[in-house]
Amino acid sequence: MLDFARRSFATESVQCWPDIQRFKKTKRSNRKTAAMHILNAYLTLGAPLELNMPHIEEKKQELLPFIENESKNNPIPHHLFDSIQDHCLNDMADLFERLKQSNSEIYELVQSYSQRKKKIDNHIDNNHNDNKQKPSTNDHCQM
Repeated sequence: MLDFARRSFATESVQCWPDIQRFKKTKRSNRKTAAMHILNAYLTLGAPLELNMPHIEEKKQELLPFIENESKNNPIPHHLFDSIQDHCLNDMADLFERLKQSNSEIYELVQSYSQRKKKIDNHIDNNHNDNKQKPSTNDHCQM
């Protein structure tokens, strides 16, 4: 997908999302550095990887105090970039849809997967329903 994103001039979200995941797992002592990387790489006007999102500078200014005011009693929250993460996921979903439409092999692969998944889900549902209908051995015993 990253290759398709490069050809579509839309790599930012594909690269930002894993950086946010790493930020969430980062030790508290390194969180400020990771957060500043995300701000500078993706939320700075004119940055090579600037996210294509409205009001990006306002979003950066909204997040910056959480990073700058970080202290022992005021840690940077893990969820700081959740709205940016959601934006990236939406962008990647759109990118994936465009990839499916432009590449018949990917489209067929997704269709095949969807059909197999439906069959498996139906099989699981049928087995679950069959198990519900079978009387248990305790149903015949009464006190």
